[in-house]
Order: sequence, then structure tokens, then C-alpha cells
Amino acid sequence: MMIFTIQGVDQWLGDADLKSITGSDLLFNASYIQFDFVPQTNSISFNFLFASEEYQENYQCTFGDVFAFILTDSNGVSTNLAIIPNNKLPVSVTSIRPGVTGECDRRNLSYFDKINGADSAISFHGQTVSMTAESLVVPGDSYTIKLVIADNRDSQVDSAVFFRSRKLFFGI
Repeated sequence: MMIFTIQGVDQWLGDADLKSITGSDLLFNASYIQFDFVPQTNSISFNFLFASEEYQENYQCTFGDVFAFILTDSNGVSTNLAIIPNNKLPVSVTSIRPGVTGECDRRNLSYFDKINGADSAISFHGQTVSMTAESLVVPGDSYTIKLVIADNRDSQVDSAVFFRSRKLFFGI
């Protein structure tokens, strides 16, 4: 499992690619991993879950930490793979939430897993269900992927993305 988190201050700015591809307005504390690759198959996929401290109180109504899996092909065309299926919204606290009575409605509740308690395996207030970022690719072509996460509208309450590890087994 790989963990990708954000935490910091207002002076640690956001990411122009993340702002552009998600439409998020005021980003802070952006962190990213970026690499080039040449696929040998016609598709790629990552299993992940998004967790955040913003699933407490009414933060989920306004402060939407956001992340993206930005896949860029050899022609420079970029696509966010971290989207909610069927509506193409970026995965964030404000796009997947249980809601707060009198403050904001539920959104895409089928993708929200739970509010975590003290005995949770992860120390974030809430989390999504396991989701998949996936895309068709052309074997042999060059691609870049950028996994980027940032605070949106505040720099204090943090989020993380957890990736499922894939184990390869070889044997006879």
C-alpha cells in the first residue's frame, strides 16, 4: 500500500495542472508523483480510496480537498482518471459526502464508505469506497501520469489517497 498525503501552510501553493483539470479554485499544499511510462497492454488501472479529515462537522460542505490522476498522452492531451463514474466529477470531499443536516446535502453517497472511529485502520475522519482510476492506452506509445493532491480553500485540514498494492506471483 502506498500513502499519499498533504499537510502544510498557506505559503505552500497549489498545482496549476490540478487546478486546470479539476476546476478547483484555491489550492494549497500540493504534492505529486509524476512518471513517464510506455504501456505493454491496452489499459491501465489503479485501485484507490480517498480519505479526509474534512468529513467532520460541516467542512465537507465547503472545503473540498481534491486530487487527480492526470494521464497525458504523446499528443499532450490530459485526462483526469480520478473521477466519479457516470458523472465525470473529480473525486473530492465536496463531490462525495454523507452531508450535514441543515448545511449541505448528500452527494454521490454510493461512493462514500464511512465515517471512521477511533478503532479505524486509518486515522482520517472519513473515506470513500475503493474506486478505480482506469483508461485505455495504446501499447508502445509514451505517456505521463501525474498523481496530485492538494488542500482546497484551506491549508489546515488534510486528506490522503491510499493505493492498493498489486502483488505478482510467479511459479511453476
